Amino acid sequence: MQFLHNLSGTRTCFLCQVTPGDTAGLCHLCFSMLPWCNPIPRIDNIPIQAAFDYLSPITHWIQALKFHQALYYARYLADLWYHRWHNMRSTPLPEYIVPIPLHTHRLRSRGFNQTLLLAQRLKKRLSIPINTTLLTKIDHTQAQATLTADARKQNLTHAFTVSTDVMPAHVTLLDDVVTTGATMQAARHTLLTAGVQTVEIWCMAYTPPHRVQIP
Repeated sequence: MQFLHNLSGTRTCFLCQVTPGDTAGLCHLCFSMLPWCNPIPRIDNIPIQAAFDYLSPITHWIQALKFHQALYYARYLADLWYHRWHNMRSTPLPEYIVPIPLHTHRLRSRGFNQTLLLAQRLKKRLSIPINTTLLTKIDHTQAQATLTADARKQNLTHAFTVSTDVMPAHVTLLDDVVTTGATMQAARHTLLTAGVQTVEIWCMAYTPPHRVQIP
């Protein structure tokens, strides 16, 4: 999908494809009708800076990005996250964006890490460097979507490790979707244990507990 243009050269909303898109490629009506995440969810009393609830059309965009190589959705999602959050911040930005890593087996199978694509777009928007060497996925775990909430936590025990002796003071973890929070909790615990002082949690979408569908 690319932005459509009318005869005057104006970019057209990539959802309705009718009205000029003036906010992150969307017209005002489509922008307002997205499933914006509110109130702010929390994990371990840490706010999750999510742009959306994991509902349509966000579900389609993320699944198309991950499983159908519709890589352009990374730009749309990251730009919309930026519009949701960049004016709401009163504290210093993190030193690095740390995209949740994939195990090498899954990375080889998929061909790309969709969270890294999101991070690359946010890097341009926020001027924050990406750190892909700080955190490593060392355990080739079963796909989280196939597991119960308790099994998700167990599945990620010792799944991550830090890959350097020099720890930044303040980073943010980034993922596409947070469901039970097990992945973020495991990664965050690994970084805090290694000496990182502050670990934020950013994601494109959050699945409210009453909408979590797991076996």
